[in-house]
Amino acid sequence: MDFLLNGGILQSYTGDSPEHPVAEIPWGVRTIAARAFENCVHLKEVFIPATVKFIESRAFAGCTALEKIDIPRTADSVGMYVFSDCIRLREARLGRMLFLEEGMFFQCRALEKIIFPESLKIIRSRAFQGCTSLKQAVILEGVQEIESRVFQDCTSLEKVILPESIRKIGNSNFPDTLHQLHYCFHGNCYVSELMGYFSIIETIATLHGIFYHPSLRNGAMHPLLFQKLHFHEDEETIIPLLRQNSCTAFEVLLKENNPDRISEIAGILLTPETIDAMILDAIEKKSYAVQSFLTDYKYRHFTFRPPDFHL
Repeated sequence: MDFLLNGGILQSYTGDSPEHPVAEIPWGVRTIAARAFENCVHLKEVFIPATVKFIESRAFAGCTALEKIDIPRTADSVGMYVFSDCIRLREARLGRMLFLEEGMFFQCRALEKIIFPESLKIIRSRAFQGCTSLKQAVILEGVQEIESRVFQDCTSLEKVILPESIRKIGNSNFPDTLHQLHYCFHGNCYVSELMGYFSIIETIATLHGIFYHPSLRNGAMHPLLFQKLHFHEDEETIIPLLRQNSCTAFEVLLKENNPDRISEIAGILLTPETIDAMILDAIEKKSYAVQSFLTDYKYRHFTFRPPDFHL
């Protein structure tokens, strides 16, 4: 037998060879021990029985010929870096787990498709870091947290679909190549054609009122941020954020060329107390269209007084 077993624990696999590219784990195994298949470089496929409940850390790490993995629904605990450096792994179907642990598919450069379980709540850090063939990630409703660097260095990633249940997103999560973000808010689905890296986090965080990493707070604004205002929720948070980023916000609005929308948002954001600071911000950023709009708005809507700053 090619397996070293201790009761219901598979401690190691000894059958790795070019003549044995497939391993079928015996029925009755409940735990695949840490590093049990590590660096089995000839292994292309593994059949995991429904009796398995625990797969420990690095169990299949470095299996460079492994192409596909199907974790049964019974396996609700899978350890860290369990498939790291499986450079030919193309597809993975995950079992019924609550947590997708740190580095689970770290540097799986051929991974193209991942099927998330409906039970998933948290995706730990670096879970897909370096998965350079991954083009799309569909995260199911129920996931509440995506930790830091989950999709870092996924240089082919173009589209991410996030559910309404997301409440926390860590830093450095998405590559610069990502240009389209799909997400849900109040039962409605939106497609965000991103204006830059930071707008990913800024959009989600502001729309949902969720926590986001402090280093991302100066990101670009996006038109869909204004959707939040229509629900009249947490205006004490959203309006200061929009005012703080007013130059970018009004750049977006002016490009939309929708006078009614511009008037509506301006009526919410602009006050005699804040408009001078916004004009100064536009001048510093050389956003002359915004400067012209704000100056004209001040003349038309507020009693004119000299600005509090000098050029």
